[in-house]
Formats: sequence, structure tokens, C-alpha cells
Amino acid sequence: MRRKQRSSNLFVYGSLMRKEVIKRCINRIPKSKKAVLNGWKKILDPFFPYPFLIKHSFAKVEGLFYFRLSHKKMEELDRYESCDRGFYRREKVVIDVRTSGKKDLVEAEVYVGDMLEKKYKKNLEKRRISE
Repeated sequence: MRRKQRSSNLFVYGSLMRKEVIKRCINRIPKSKKAVLNGWKKILDPFFPYPFLIKHSFAKVEGLFYFRLSHKKMEELDRYESCDRGFYRREKVVIDVRTSGKKDLVEAEVYVGDMLEKKYKKNLEKRRISE
């Protein structure tokens, strides 16, 4: 008997929002809805070509919600996001998906800039200590 693999929901906020990019990565354009991730901030670093997220209490990030991506498709996206090299990692979050004008909270995964997040957290801590 074959076990069904678990699927994942994914929140995206950068290049994976573009149809041509997601299609190139997983050979299809998944169903999507607009969504908001509260408590995170999108960072654009002049020395890194792609945006990444850090936790920030009063911020929010707008993006897209892709639902029910297979384990295999998520692994393909991990390769695109260079998870094996430590650029990004997946983290579980709760996102606000707007459906018919009402708030709908959904669990999803998001790619967080792993090594860059550590750099920015250190800089934020230094600023707090010196103030």
C-alpha cells in the first residue's frame, strides 16, 4: 500500500511570485491567492541580489500563497532557493489569506534568508545595546 505524501502550503514574497519563475522551478503554475505575513519584514540588502525576511513585531510582508505543493515540488524549490548552501531555510508561519473580504489564517512555509538573517539580528542587537 502506498502512503500519500504530505503536501505543503507556501508563502512567497520575491522572485517566486513571478509566473515564469515558479513555472521554471516546478513545471507548473500552482493555484495562488494574495496573502500577508504579519510579524516579518522584507529586507533588500545591497550586497545580496534577493530579498529575505527577518522577524519584526510591527512589520508585514505582502505576497502570494501557493497551496498544496507536493513534497517533491518543495524539494525542487529548496534547490532553487539554495537551502543546501545555507542561503535560505524553510520556516513554518501563519499567514493571512484574504478570501471574499474576510480574514482567513492559514499555516504555510516561507523561505527565510538564513545566513543574512543572522547578520541582521546581530546588527539590530548592537543598535539596541548602544542606544
